[in-house]
Order: sequence, then C-alpha cells, then structure tokens
Amino acid sequence: MKYSVDIEINAPVQKVADILTSHEKMKAAVAEIKSYEQISGKPKEVGAKSKITIDGLEIIETILEIDLPKLITLQYDTPKGGLVISNRLSSVTAEKTKLSISHDVKLKGAASFAGPLLKPAFSKYSLKKMLELKAFIESVKG
Repeated sequence: MKYSVDIEINAPVQKVADILTSHEKMKAAVAEIKSYEQISGKPKEVGAKSKITIDGLEIIETILEIDLPKLITLQYDTPKGGLVISNRLSSVTAEKTKLSISHDVKLKGAASFAGPLLKPAFSKYSLKKMLELKAFIESVKG
C-alpha cells in the first residue's frame, strides 16, 4: 500500500533535516518513541541500523538512502510488516521547507488483506503525526 503526505514547515530545510536525523530530537518530537538504540553502522550513513521501541514494540530502522538535506529514505521492520518512508525536503523560501513523505507499507499475514481498506486511516494518522512534527520543529530554537 503506497501513499504520500506533504506539509510545509516554517523552518529552514537544514534545520528540518537535522531534526529528522537526530534520534534524540525525534524521540522528543514523537511521544510514542520510548527509546532509540544504534545497533550497527554509523549514524546518518546508508546501512546504519537502529532499534526503536514504541509502546513495547521493537522496530528495526535501516537507512536505505541519504542525501542531506534533500532526502532520507528509511526502512522499518516489525513482526507485523514493514514500511519504507522517503522524506523529501525542498526549500519553499529560506525559512520554509516542504516535507513530502512517501510511504510504502507491506503488511504481513491477515493484515495484508485489509491493507486497501486501511489506507485512509494510515493517511489520516500520518498527517496527524506530521502536524505534530511540524509543531515540534517550529518550536525548536536555532
């Protein structure tokens, strides 16, 4: 199941990229994230892996592609399925960034049959989380 969500953030593109690639800042931005642990590779390099814990669920994050500050593509793997997210950043103005996030969700088992029915809910939830991220980024000084 594929879908995309776009949003404009009142911050320079480099600031947005710095926050998106900081485990510490993303943990502060996303309340559900309980921990980040680098498990292999070097941060901000292709192939680097981290273990993220969200409400008891362990997720493995792998950097697939990174071209800062324009592109960050990440893969997330769980026992219930996987997700590839491409974050594309572009300057609207010197102080405004367009963040376009493309999602490719791969559900496993019985959930895979419900995927098409879940697409509107996934899109709505993604937009909600993006608006929370926007508010966080805009509140960070500097």
